[in-house]
This record gives sequence, structure tokens and C-alpha cells, in this order.
Amino acid sequence: MRPTRFDPDTLQQLFERRQIASLPELKSALGTQVAMTVFRKLSALSDLTSYAHRGAYYTLASIARFDEQGLWDCRDVWFCRHGTLLDTRVAWVSEAPAGHFAGELEALVHVPVKDPLRTLVERGRLSRHALDERWLYCVPDRVR
Repeated sequence: MRPTRFDPDTLQQLFERRQIASLPELKSALGTQVAMTVFRKLSALSDLTSYAHRGAYYTLASIARFDEQGLWDCRDVWFCRHGTLLDTRVAWVSEAPAGHFAGELEALVHVPVKDPLRTLVERGRLSRHALDERWLYCVPDRVR
């Protein structure tokens, strides 16, 4: 059996000191230039990826302190209990009894949502309806 060359405890210690880290910081901590090595070590630690800053930051689920909406920010980097920005939008719209307007969602998540919402509509994960010259986003399930 090969000895462990890159110890995931190194990342655990980094997160305990800094709370969040970017991929270059994680590579540096492990002493590697290979992103896949970092991702393998992160997967053993229950990591979370930011939905803000194009997913450029990581933290551990044990470090994040989510509010009642499932959001947590650290140094203006936002994370969500639901994961990515796309998954967060689908979860929130699905939970809303009457859907959400884009402006409402943008105010909640603190990042632009127009492009992610359009992507979700194109993929069939959300539907949108014109209402009072604004788009209302809903689940595509006609019953709801």
C-alpha cells in the first residue's frame, strides 16, 4: 500500500485557521499543483463550494453557520446549505407557495440571478411567467 502523500488533515487545519480558502490556497497548503488532488482530499472532509465568486471558494460543512434561510457569508463570500446557486434557486422557488420574482431572489442571495434563472428555465428545472411586466419563476409542476 502506498503511503499517504497528501494529508487531508492539512486542509482541515487550514480551514480551522481561515474558515474559507480558494483553490490556489488549497493547492499551496497541500504542496501540489494538481486540482484533482485537492478535490479528492476535500471530498473526504464534507466540503462546500461558494455560490458567489463563481464557486471559487471552499469551506467545510462543520465550519459554516447557516442562518434561517440556509445562507452563510464569510468575508463577502456566500455559501448555501443547498449548494450551488442553481440548486439554491430551485430549492427556494420550490418551497415558495407562489414562486419568486427575480428581484426578490437577488435581494435574498446578494448576487445577480438573471443568468442562473434563465439557465434553470432552459433546463426545465423552473418555469417562468410574465406578470406585471416582470418574470415570476415557479416550479414547472402544473399542479403546484
